[in-house]
Amino acid sequence: GRGQHIDISLFEAAISLLGNVSANHLISGEEATRFGNGHPNIVPYQAFRTRNGYIVVSCGNDRLYQALCTLLGREELASDARFATNPQRVRNRHELIPILQELFLKRETDDWLTELRATGIPCGPINTIGQVFKDEQVQARGFVWECEHPTAGMIKLSGSPIHLSETPTRLYKAPPLLGEDNEKYLKDKKDDEIVR
Repeated sequence: GRGQHIDISLFEAAISLLGNVSANHLISGEEATRFGNGHPNIVPYQAFRTRNGYIVVSCGNDRLYQALCTLLGREELASDARFATNPQRVRNRHELIPILQELFLKRETDDWLTELRATGIPCGPINTIGQVFKDEQVQARGFVWECEHPTAGMIKLSGSPIHLSETPTRLYKAPPLLGEDNEKYLKDKKDDEIVR
């Protein structure tokens, strides 16, 4: 095979993560409204605070929403004309979300995750950075790398998310000290180029 030039824009990568927000604007021409961490076209599909943290709950259809209402002990929310179908919930999110938020505050994250998962409702915790690095997946894949730093001693760093079967990624040296590589990168430059 032949190699090729790869051109990746950080800005465009961020825009691509907007997903539905971008598509809605490009198709309709309408400006997106702000709705926090919620989904523009599905309600509820967002983060909720719990007694001790945060979870994301994703009710991608009316059946899942009805199951959520049953789990929460608020079956009447499933038949309420303002919330009975997803288009109605999207229009009335400003009324529904505070009701749901109040209910999620009553229990801890792990309790909600257990109940939601048992009911078949997609959900997940929003972890602190400490919880992220203790996660089973992070541990099992060896994502945290250790190396010896010349002044800090043994340090831990994030590894590579890319795992190649034939050419595994590896950490080959600690982050450089300030100015450590100056000579290496500036040796072929003229003084006026360095000043500039």
